[in-house]
Amino acid sequence: MNELLEKFRGIKVLVVGDLMLDTYLSGSVDRISPEAPVPILHVKGSKSVLGGAANVAANVIGLGASANVAGVAGTDREAADLIEALAAAGIGSEGVIVSGARPTTVKTRLIAQHHHFARFDREAVEDLDEDETRELAECLDKLVDEADAVIVSDYAKGVVTSEICMRLITKANDNEIDVFVDPKGVNYQKYRSAALLTPNEREALEAARFLGFEGDTIEYAGEKIRESLELPALIVTRGERGMTIFEEGKTPLGIEAHERKVFDVTGAGDTVIAAVAVARAAGAELFKAAELANLAAGFVVERLGTSAVSLSDLEREMEAA
Repeated sequence: MNELLEKFRGIKVLVVGDLMLDTYLSGSVDRISPEAPVPILHVKGSKSVLGGAANVAANVIGLGASANVAGVAGTDREAADLIEALAAAGIGSEGVIVSGARPTTVKTRLIAQHHHFARFDREAVEDLDEDETRELAECLDKLVDEADAVIVSDYAKGVVTSEICMRLITKANDNEIDVFVDPKGVNYQKYRSAALLTPNEREALEAARFLGFEGDTIEYAGEKIRESLELPALIVTRGERGMTIFEEGKTPLGIEAHERKVFDVTGAGDTVIAAVAVARAAGAELFKAAELANLAAGFVVERLGTSAVSLSDLEREMEAA
């Protein structure tokens, strides 16, 4: 496995999707507001970290590979904070286009005594307009040529439209570059012919029903999604039940989760898709890549808030497993 990890350093990944800032206001709650039955947070600290597709890229960097991102930011102060955070993490941002009509997506979480008790979002969820779509598509046409793998991180904020997604997958497939998708919603048709999807269990069951399949087991749903979308493979993440791998011509295969003290599941899916994509691009078989992703995700759920796994984290997890 250590030989595989060494190969990560030469991998270039393009991450396309909904870029975000995750902001945390932390402190203590000692009383309830007299104006309404809500807790009053006495703020003692704040921080902003990369979220959404940007957190996927941060995980790619943490694993020793290199990353470029493509997506949309606004013209607000948060856009400058996002670009600065990307640069500080060593992530390329030449694929980030600017929109005067959309705010930079920011999720602000309120934390008291290490417990997350509220969140407010600043975002636009409408699909990109014609000009934004054209500008982003032109960026993607250039950036795909430089990548060893492409990750689509869809958070349903309007960037991963059907037009963008299908054009991206077609371009990547023409270049023999695998596209790995962390999907959102139930209309999976735009992901057709990608190399791999990583829905969670609830998402997979809902998507299967949307596609017209009525079976109620994840084994049934996963295989039907894979077949109907012409996917070589699908990984369904199942929380404490681990993962189930669906691969063309093979029986579904489960990977058990390691016992964890789950503190916060924020960003676990980002870690899974990053680890699988980097490992596959480095030449790992799908099962080995999924095993590695399972370990990596297990590490981040023991942390509060959005965080990225690192190679040293992964090496420690492998030794303890």
